[in-house]
Order: sequence, then C-alpha cells, then structure tokens
Amino acid sequence: EGLADYIPVRHTNRNSVPQQAPISEEVLNTLSDITKTIKGADLKWLVQKEDVKEIGKIIGACDRIRLLNTKGHADFVQREMRWTSEDAEHTKDGIDVMTLGLSRPQVTALEILREPKVIQFLHDINGGSLLAEATVRSIDNSGAIGLITLPEISAMNYINGGRAMEKVWLASEKFGLAVHPVISPLYLFPRILQGNGDDLTQENIEELKALRKRFKAAFGIEDALAEVFLFKVSYAPPMNKRAFRLPIQKVLFRNDS
Repeated sequence: EGLADYIPVRHTNRNSVPQQAPISEEVLNTLSDITKTIKGADLKWLVQKEDVKEIGKIIGACDRIRLLNTKGHADFVQREMRWTSEDAEHTKDGIDVMTLGLSRPQVTALEILREPKVIQFLHDINGGSLLAEATVRSIDNSGAIGLITLPEISAMNYINGGRAMEKVWLASEKFGLAVHPVISPLYLFPRILQGNGDDLTQENIEELKALRKRFKAAFGIEDALAEVFLFKVSYAPPMNKRAFRLPIQKVLFRNDS
C-alpha cells in the first residue's frame, strides 16, 4: 500500500475552512476498503450536509458536557492540553494549544476556560453554548465524518481498531486530506452504556442518552459495536505548527526474552 512513507508526515490538522470541492466517492470508498483489511473493521461515512450538521451538533454538545463536568474539565486542562510552547516541548505529549488552528484572540478566550470558577459559573447559568458552536462550525467545514467500528467490545478489537485507524490516517495523508479526531462522544457514551454513569451528573446522563439515540440514528448502528475512532476529513491548508512526538523508545516496548 506504500503507507509507511507517510508515517513521518501524519499529523492532526485542525485547520477549518469551507470546502471548495467534495471528497470523491472513490477516495472515501478506498479508505473504507483499507479499513476492511483489518478483520472485522468497518468505516461508516456521513457526507450529506444535513447528516454532517446533525453529527456536528451531537459532537458539540458532548464537548460542552465534557468541559462543564468537573472531572472532564480537569482531564482537558491538566492531562490533555499543553498551554505553553515550553511545556509542550518538555513533555512531547498532549495537545499544544498552538496546534489548535485558533487565532491569538481565540487562544486567549480558551485560556480563560482553564479556571474552574469560570466553568462552574457557566454550569450554574446553563451556559457554554459557545463551546458547542465552535465545534459545530468546524464540523460544518468538513468533507466527511468517519466512524471506525468493530463487531463487539473487547480489548483486542480496540487494538485492531487502532491498527485500522492508523492505516486510514496514513492513506488520508496520501490523498492530501486533513484528518481531525472529534472523539468526545466516544469518551462519554461508554460511561452511560458500560460505566454506570461514572463521574457524570444525572443531568449529564439524561442529555447523553438523548444524544446517543441521535448518534446511533445518524450512523445506523447499535450499541454492541466497538466504536473506535470518530474523525473528520477535509481539504485544508497545512498546519503552521505540529505537535512534538515522543521518541520511539518511550512508546514501543518489546519483550525480547
């Protein structure tokens, strides 16, 4: 397949621009076929404008729920994000705030959300709609939304799903497509399906149940699947800055005994 050549250039591209041309059905079908080279893996696409808009609203709502949730906010601020270039270079993991494709004023606005008191205030006034709207705008500017699944939930299926994800991502790079994971629903839905609502408020749970129904309807799926990777693909300019990468010795462990 010649995909290994694209490992050095694979990256998340969060640049969001209106699409000037659709992604061809041939390209999307090829990406689906590549997914299926991993036994049991499947790739479902949403390409119609109304379907993309619907899934954007669902993802946006999940983003809002996560950020207004105490533990979700802590996970985002402390574990996931790197708020300075120095921190990003030191850890070489997480998401460098300067790779989000945001303008300087937008980065400043995002940094305000680091404060738990701000999040609590938004929660108390039932606010946070702008958090969802930013996601909706980004999703609207996509050529397609993809969901990689496997037939049932198991550790091995998630490993194989990761293999399928890597192949699809590399092939997307080959086709000149920007890939952007949009996976907050895949963080939250398992908590109401298998996790007894852990760390969620009753209000969160009820809203997520309604969002789950819409998500299943959009993709035409049932609950038994392992939902591995949710992402947008689009034609977009290259990122001005890319995240650092850990050296291979830090992420690959071999048992040579």
